[in-house]
Formats: sequence, structure tokens, C-alpha cells
Amino acid sequence: MARYLIQRVLLAVATVWAICTITFFLAYLAPGDPAQPVTSFLARCIGPTAILAITAIILALIVGIALGLAAAVFQNSIVDRSLMALAVAGVSLPNFVLGPVFVLIFAERLRWLPAAGWGDPSYLVLPAIVLAARPGALIARMTRASAIETLRQDYVRTARSKGLSPARILFRHVLKNALLPVLTTAGVSFGYLLSGSFVVETVFTIPGVGFQSVESLTTRDYSFIQGTTLLLAVIFVTVNLLVDLLYLVVDPRVRPLANVERA
Repeated sequence: MARYLIQRVLLAVATVWAICTITFFLAYLAPGDPAQPVTSFLARCIGPTAILAITAIILALIVGIALGLAAAVFQNSIVDRSLMALAVAGVSLPNFVLGPVFVLIFAERLRWLPAAGWGDPSYLVLPAIVLAARPGALIARMTRASAIETLRQDYVRTARSKGLSPARILFRHVLKNALLPVLTTAGVSFGYLLSGSFVVETVFTIPGVGFQSVESLTTRDYSFIQGTTLLLAVIFVTVNLLVDLLYLVVDPRVRPLANVERA
């Protein structure tokens, strides 16, 4: 087990080192001053992006898992078809369409929420919902597929024959064993969210990494672009490493594989 963990950490460190080398090598090929400091600027930008990403992934997990489980329980019914149609719409609609539509409905016409900016929690609602739409839809579809497969297993039929309640079977046995592919989808999605959504932050004028990256492209601030590239790479590698480690906690079936690698 220890060897498995060490291998994953060393692989992550080697990946980050390679990305750092390539990024700083490209810095000398681009115009501008590669020694220009961007660390403090990135530190100010990562806060709004992190808050938005964490809120969005929590919302995506709650809604996605709930919809996926409901679709699996009512498989091939009108409920299943309606929920999966909603999931397809969530995957298909791009953020640059969904964002302005939400602003038009909830900010301009209903005046329930602010249209753009960054301040109190009300400014977080619309961008978090827009940003959570696609990962939530992906999680819902993955949860449905994994839960349907789990519901067909022998131990689920055994639990039913013992008289366990449907809710206990669903949440204690089905969800726990169907969570691994959902965890993979959520981990990859969170990496994208935490790296900064360029479209959502630009539409809602959120001073995060994505918004500042777009501004840097228009002003040709190559140093900030290079710093952002390095930051995003580190985030993706870190998230993937955490997902690998969570496999050992969520699914005990992975632990024997780690022991085999050690042998």
C-alpha cells in the first residue's frame, strides 16, 4: 500500500516538474519580460475561482447524484426519460448560452439576483448554477449507469429478500458501490472548475483566474498567461492524485490491486 502511494506521488511530482520546465522554456520564446512577477496577482485571482468552483462542484454532486439515483430506480419510465433529457440538455448547452439566458430571466426580468460582479453570496448563485450544469449532468448520467449495474447484482437481491427497506438498499449498498465512476467524473470536472471557467467568469465579471486570463490575452500579458498555465497544470495533477488516493478509501476492491503492485 505504501509503495502504491509513493508511486502516485512521485508520478505527480515528475509531471509537475516536466510542465514547469516546458512552461519556463516557452517563456523565453515569447515577447515580454519572463521575469515579471505574477505570483501575487494569481494569489488574488485564485480566491474567487476557488469559491466558485467548490460551490459549483458541491451543487453538481448533490443534484447529479440525486437525479441519477432517481433515474436508476425508475428505469425506462417517464421519470427516467425526463431526467435524462434534462441531463442531455445540461451537457449540450454551452456556458456562453446558458449564462446570458439566466441573466436575462433571473436578473433582468425577475430581478431576483444580480447580473454580474463579485460581492455578497447573492452574486455567487447564477454563476455557480451555470458552472455546475455540465458536471452535474455528467454526474447524473454516470450515477444512473453505475446504479443500474449495481442494482442487478446478487447482493442487492439478497438484501431485498432479507426485507431491507428500499431506501436502505439504495443508500447503504447501491450508492456506496456505484460511487467509484462518479468519483472519477467529479474529480475531472472539479479540476476544470478550479482551473477557472473562462466563459462563466467573463460573462458574470468575476475577478478570477479565467476572467484575468482573458484580459491577459487581449493585452498580450504573456507572463500572466504562462503563470496561469503552470497553475492550471498543478491543479489538474493535484486533483488527479487526490482522486487516486480516494479510490483506496471509497472502494476497498482497489486495495488488493495496490498490494499486487507492491508484490
